Amino acid sequence: MAKVLMPLLGTVARGQIGKVMVYFPWKGINAVRSYVVPANPNTAGQQGVRGWFKDAVLQWRSLGFTALDRSSYNAWALLDARSLSGFNEYMSGNMKVRSTGKTYSYPYNLRLTSDNVGQLSIKVKAKDDVSDYTVTAYYDTKQGGTLGSINLPWNAPSLEYFDQPSGLVSGAIYWVRVKMVKANFEGWIGDISCKVL
Repeated sequence: MAKVLMPLLGTVARGQIGKVMVYFPWKGINAVRSYVVPANPNTAGQQGVRGWFKDAVLQWRSLGFTALDRSSYNAWALLDARSLSGFNEYMSGNMKVRSTGKTYSYPYNLRLTSDNVGQLSIKVKAKDDVSDYTVTAYYDTKQGGTLGSINLPWNAPSLEYFDQPSGLVSGAIYWVRVKMVKANFEGWIGDISCKVL
């Protein structure tokens, strides 16, 4: 895809020219590509990938994502040099995990609090019993960093993973990402922040 500054001696061009080129805006960039008629062999593999894509979109729209979850993905996407939105980041991660033969999963309701000096409470509240996951929280004073990590133990009565890394810098803002892994499941969520007392 080519980026164009003054398409066709004008300021904006959209649509196809003959059956040769297509001009279009993309995320605030004027772009041009060659005209192609997409192939659609409709193979079983292609249908499988389309099914994964459909499932991922349905998860994003209706499977328990809160406004905070979406804002976390949007913040995480800002770290990516590819100009992605939170939705794009989620879809990318989902499809990468599924292409390895695993099923994408994500923690519900990641919450951070600081009730004691130098301590951060990390809680991943689940909707069901997911006690057979390995859940690791990564934390750092910079977004996307991995200064420290802690495995979160399962608390069955409250349906949550919870722990409190201590020895953190008082007054600092910590960013947290969580990875959930089970035999054929893997999911990430996070890059939300909390100021430590």
